[in-house]
Amino acid sequence: MFEDIFLNYFRYGTDDQWTRTNDFTPSASIGQSSIICLEVPQLCDLPNIGDYFLSYKEYNLDFECQNGYSYSCGSSIVPLVKSPNNIDVPFEILFKINHLVQLGTLSGPTLDDNFFCLVSPKFVPTDHIKRALLNMSYLKSICLNPTDWLSAEYSKICKLRYTLQTSPQISPDDGLVYVHRVQVTPAKVYFYGQEINVSNCVVRHFSADIDNFIRISFVDKDYEKLRSADLSPRSTSRNGTRRTALSEITASDVRKWMGDFRNIRNVAKYAARLGQSFSASTETLKVHKYEVEELPDIKMARSTYSLMELGRFQLILRVAMKCKLVAPSVFQIRYGGYKGVVAVDPRSNWKLSMRKSMLKFQSENITLDALAYSKYQPCFLNQQLITLLSTLGVSDSVFESKQEEAVRQLNRMVTEPQAAIEAIELMPMGEVTNVVKELLLCGYQPDHEPYLSMLLQTFRASKLQELKTKFRIFIPSGRAMIGCLDETRTLKYGQAVNVPDLHHMFDCVVFPQQGPR
Repeated sequence: MFEDIFLNYFRYGTDDQWTRTNDFTPSASIGQSSIICLEVPQLCDLPNIGDYFLSYKEYNLDFECQNGYSYSCGSSIVPLVKSPNNIDVPFEILFKINHLVQLGTLSGPTLDDNFFCLVSPKFVPTDHIKRALLNMSYLKSICLNPTDWLSAEYSKICKLRYTLQTSPQISPDDGLVYVHRVQVTPAKVYFYGQEINVSNCVVRHFSADIDNFIRISFVDKDYEKLRSADLSPRSTSRNGTRRTALSEITASDVRKWMGDFRNIRNVAKYAARLGQSFSASTETLKVHKYEVEELPDIKMARSTYSLMELGRFQLILRVAMKCKLVAPSVFQIRYGGYKGVVAVDPRSNWKLSMRKSMLKFQSENITLDALAYSKYQPCFLNQQLITLLSTLGVSDSVFESKQEEAVRQLNRMVTEPQAAIEAIELMPMGEVTNVVKELLLCGYQPDHEPYLSMLLQTFRASKLQELKTKFRIFIPSGRAMIGCLDETRTLKYGQAVNVPDLHHMFDCVVFPQQGPR
């Protein structure tokens, strides 16, 4: 510790002690390195560093540092490698190579022309390359001689080629697609994929060019969301396109197919309208323009805006069959340039009725895509709801008691089977949650089966983290529901009554047309 407080820097110090920046070294050396060497004076009094890196092992050896060179194809985003201009390597394979470099399985300086020849379909079958790179990803240590390793691996694959499957990749279910994903941090870029994602209308239409789509997110070093204000008081964005040599489809062609955005002059609104077509959805039916009715907006007495972006439609049973559902009452949909919520109306003779305010841009797409539907959904408090309820007079002690109740429920799930089943049913269904539920239903005890106990402990830790950071408190007697409009004009403002004309509506909140907004 120094007498001058400005010479004492702490990890969680004040903002004036630290300056946020990206890689400041020549050639972005931090991002291109998998090892960082810290040189300190011999007499410097340091704390026990091992206390902060419990999962690491200490080696008391002599190390020699040698000058290296930049292997990345550019210094703006690292580590990013590409093949020489005279060697053609497909995007999917090059993406996997970058993933292995980022993991530390491959060392960038060892990737020479001989290596790229071994991963080029011109010299080696594509299936052999994909399988070899997949096997390489399972290595526990860095591959210092990838050329020799690939040559030996190809020999093994050739010997077993009659017993191996054609492709190691499993075909996704309907409505799912494989998409590459990239995360960009202040220091380096991370490659993931291909990963399964719910499809949208754009990738379904351009499914033959799916390798030309990629998900990119800009995150902080701990993978949390990164705001532009964290790095600079000014916010800038760049929207670029790239034409590939393998396809004649450009980003401009995709936007032209999506719709006509020329009348949108606001940048934020333009970006939102583009994102409208990329919402994860399920493709249902084709509805022609002549089968769509345009309803007038519901105006308030002293306002010029519509009450809600709500429509109605007659195709409920056919849409439900496409989505493999029992017919719901309400759907959140995308239809061409329309977006909003539509509800079933037995009285309507039109297949689809949309309000004028639901049209965000003109589009020739006639496919009806379903995003969400009315169903039972558990209710959770969050920071915004708690703030709102507090301003309405709800005491803080109420939220504290609900939080304590949620913690007790999470503590019970690691010892009591029934409590564990109840907690699992509140989580998004997936392969792991299904396995846990089946184990519990088969009679396995959470505190006796090691694998089951480990999974439940992980679930519990995740939910406690959500409770701590997002104040996500489960309300057992609450439900979250989609809202829709009373097209019968029966309900009065403030009423919640049993209306025979609305008996076909369930698992949703029906708002009256009458009264203030």
